[in-house]
Amino acid sequence: MKKIFSFIAAVLFAGSMMAEGLLFEQTYPGNPTAYTNNYTGSFAITTGDYTLTYSAFNNGKQEQGWDAIRCGRKSDASIATISSAAIADKVSKVVIDFTQVNADKTNKLALLVADNANFTNAVEIVKTIAVGEVTFEVAAPAQNMFYQINIDMVSDGSANGFNRIDKIQFISPDGGTPIVPTIYDTLTVAQAKAICDTLPSGVSSEDKYYVEGYAVYVQPYSTQYKNQIFFMVDDVNAPDSLFEAYGAVGMKDNQPYPVLEGDKVRVFGKLKKYGTQLEIINPTIEFLVEVPGDRTIEPEKMDTINVTEAIAIAAALTPEKGKSATTSKTYAVKGFVVGISSTKTNTFYLADEKGAYGEFQAYQCKTIDSAVAEDDYVIVTGKITHYYGESASSGEYHNYEISGGDLVHTEAPQGIENIVLTEKAQKVVVDGVIYIVRDNKLFNLQGTQIR
Repeated sequence: MKKIFSFIAAVLFAGSMMAEGLLFEQTYPGNPTAYTNNYTGSFAITTGDYTLTYSAFNNGKQEQGWDAIRCGRKSDASIATISSAAIADKVSKVVIDFTQVNADKTNKLALLVADNANFTNAVEIVKTIAVGEVTFEVAAPAQNMFYQINIDMVSDGSANGFNRIDKIQFISPDGGTPIVPTIYDTLTVAQAKAICDTLPSGVSSEDKYYVEGYAVYVQPYSTQYKNQIFFMVDDVNAPDSLFEAYGAVGMKDNQPYPVLEGDKVRVFGKLKKYGTQLEIINPTIEFLVEVPGDRTIEPEKMDTINVTEAIAIAAALTPEKGKSATTSKTYAVKGFVVGISSTKTNTFYLADEKGAYGEFQAYQCKTIDSAVAEDDYVIVTGKITHYYGESASSGEYHNYEISGGDLVHTEAPQGIENIVLTEKAQKVVVDGVIYIVRDNKLFNLQGTQIR
C-alpha cells in the first residue's frame, strides 16, 4: 500500500512539474513608479522578482485608481510597449486581458521574444486585438529571454485611450502558481443593480460578472466606437430599469453583431456606479435568445465638402485660447495641394484652386497612397478641428485642419470620390455612403457584395 501511494505521489509530482503555471501577474493600478496621466510617459511595476516597464500608457492619477491602463492617442499615431528585463524562468505564454479595443485604429499587436534587451533578431508573434484574453504562445520557451508587447496604433481622431488592458500574465511551462480557471458569478439584473448600488460613484467592481437579462431601450450600433448602449431588465414586459450595458461589444463570426430590442443576452464585465447610473462597462455579449429583425449596420455617412466649406465649419467652432475644438462628424474635404510643410511629415495645405493661399491644413495624415506634390488634387477625410493659439512672435492665431486623417492622391473618377487607397482595396463614397471596392466588386462595410 505504501509503494502504491508512493507511486501515485510520484506521478502526481511529476505531472505537477510538467503542468503550466502562472509565473506572475500584474493588474492595475498596482504599485507603479509613477502616475503618468498622459499617453507619452513611462512607468514600471514590480511583482516579486519581475518588473515590467510600460511606455506610452496612461495609468491615471493616483486618486483615480484606474483598474485598466489605457493607450492610443487622439491626435497622433503611437506605439505602446510593455517590456521585461531578462526573465530567468521559461515562459510558454503571455496573456493580455483587454477590456476595450478599437481594432480599426490598431495596426498591429505583437509579442517580441529575444535573447537581448535591444530585441535584435527577435521572434515576433502577431495576434488580432480583441476584447477579452489574447494569448501569445511561445513556440520554444527558453530561460533568460526578454519580452516586449507592442501595440502599434494610428490616431483615433475622437478620443484618447481607446485600447485598455486590465491584466497581463506570464505563464511558465515548468509550473508555478497553479492556473485555476476563474469561476464568475452569473447575476440577474436585480442582483447586478444591488451590487452596483454598494459601490462608490465612479469606482468599478474588483470582480467581473455575467449578467443575464433582456435588452430594452437599445441605441443604434455606433460605427465610430464599434459598440452599443442598451438597458437590461429581468422581465421584458416590465422595462423599468436603470441598469445599463455601456459600450457593449457584440460579435458573431468575427463581425460586429448588433443587439435588438427584446434579445435575451448574457453580458460579461465589471460593474460600476456612475452618479445615479448603475451599469456594466464595456461588456462582451453572448446571445441567448434572438428576436427576429434586421441586424444590418448602417454604413457610415460622410459629407463631402470643398475647402471653403471646411474652413467655415472650422471657424464656427469656438475653442478657448490654447485649446482646440473638433467636430463630432467626419468629413471628406477635397481640394488642391498648395503647400507642403518642411517641418511636419505628411502635412499639407489645401485650397479650392491651384496656387491659392492654403488656409486649411491636412496635419500629419496617417494614410497616404503615394508621394504628394503641389497642384495635386486630393481628398482628406477626418474630423475638422479649430485650434486657437498664441505665440510671442505672431500673437494670436487660428489653425483650421484635419489632424491625423486619411488622404488620397487621386482625382475622383465618374462621380465616385476615392477616400482611402491601399494595395488591395479602396474605400469610396457614393451619395454620402462609404463602400469598399476590391477586385472590381463593390462591398458595404460589413463585407456584403453590392455589385
